[in-house]
Amino acid sequence: MNNNDWSKYIYDLHEHMKQQENLIQTLMSRVNQLEDSLQAAKSNKIEKVEYHFDQLKIEHLDGTLHIGLSPQDLANLEDTGFPNQPDIPNYQPPLKQTLQSELGNYLHETGPSIIRQLAREHSVNLNDGYPSVLIQDIEKQLPWTDCLS
Repeated sequence: MNNNDWSKYIYDLHEHMKQQENLIQTLMSRVNQLEDSLQAAKSNKIEKVEYHFDQLKIEHLDGTLHIGLSPQDLANLEDTGFPNQPDIPNYQPPLKQTLQSELGNYLHETGPSIIRQLAREHSVNLNDGYPSVLIQDIEKQLPWTDCLS
């Protein structure tokens, strides 16, 4: 091998190394992009939360619902509950008792006719027992169902 052959060989080898270096740089860049996108996908980013409370059927309402609060926020939340009632079993203030009684009477006296009227307005056929089933369902959703009889 003469001097020119060695020079050409070294030049070709150098060019090949430059291509390999460019390829390595391109691959490193792609790996970094993939790691960044994977890290972004792992984060708990919530774009939008929609609540559809109209689709819930609540049988019993008890406790407290905190929407949009983290457990850390709950630790700093003060109690906004009602003051303690006297230690008398089944104690109810007179106003509450009156309201319960009036609501129960209204529900049983006026409820069936309102249900039938709404059924006519919306062209819904009801059998005879359906209004009473609806009223019972409404009663179950009230916190004082024992007072409505």
